[in-house]
Amino acid sequence: MSDFKHALGLEQWVTYVRWIGVLLATFLIPVRSGYPSTEVEAAAWGLTAILALGNLAVWGAVGRVRTESAQQALGRAAFAFDGLVVMGYVWLYAHEDPYLTWAVLFVLPLEGALRYRMRGAIAALAGVAAFFVPQTFHVAQIHSAPFDVATYAFVVGVTALIAATAATMAEGWHQREESHALQSTQLAELDRLKDRYLAVTTHEIRGPLTAIMTGVDTVRTRRARLSEERLDEMLNMVSQQSRQLARLVDDLMLSAGRTCSRSSSSPFAARSTGIASFRSPAT
Repeated sequence: MSDFKHALGLEQWVTYVRWIGVLLATFLIPVRSGYPSTEVEAAAWGLTAILALGNLAVWGAVGRVRTESAQQALGRAAFAFDGLVVMGYVWLYAHEDPYLTWAVLFVLPLEGALRYRMRGAIAALAGVAAFFVPQTFHVAQIHSAPFDVATYAFVVGVTALIAATAATMAEGWHQREESHALQSTQLAELDRLKDRYLAVTTHEIRGPLTAIMTGVDTVRTRRARLSEERLDEMLNMVSQQSRQLARLVDDLMLSAGRTCSRSSSSPFAARSTGIASFRSPAT
């Protein structure tokens, strides 16, 4: 699968995750209690509506994307949108006691790693670290408490751990995908070389083989009518063509072995190398 199709597929799956977020928010907002004001609860509903409408817009845009540049622009916009929505929820629920909504920030490095591997995870980590400074001041102001350094360090530290883990896994998956794509390309090239090798072999062997078959048939069917001189000529011709055929087979096997040794993991390479090693002692 190409990077373009893979990115579009990922974007489609992220829309499903957003819908889960919309459903979860729709369930949790009314059952939560202790809102400091009706405006905060209304803002939570408004943010949920923005999430739903934004996800609907992204879902529709995925079906209209036709170029890689458009897909990249859509991916950056969707990633930024997700970051703003998540941080908006964390900001709105700063009044919680106990304060736990900050845990949804961990979604961002996971999404960043899936989208952009290491650089996406690092970008998400940087965004979380920058956002959580004013967020911690905001929480301190609401609860009339000092800046909570321990909570800040814990949240940013755990985010960094998640980002590093997710980025490492994403890089590993990407390398395996590239390895599989390269192997597929090599196997396709080996198939092409195999077809060419068989065509060349058939063409080059047919000449000496035809001469040998003709000479042997002539001697077998007309031996009584051939002079000793003519019989010797026919046998010499068969002998020469046989040696030429043997040299040709050796050259072809050697060439095939050298070509296929570049990809020794392929079945064709193993077979060709085995044939070459089997043929060599007989020459």
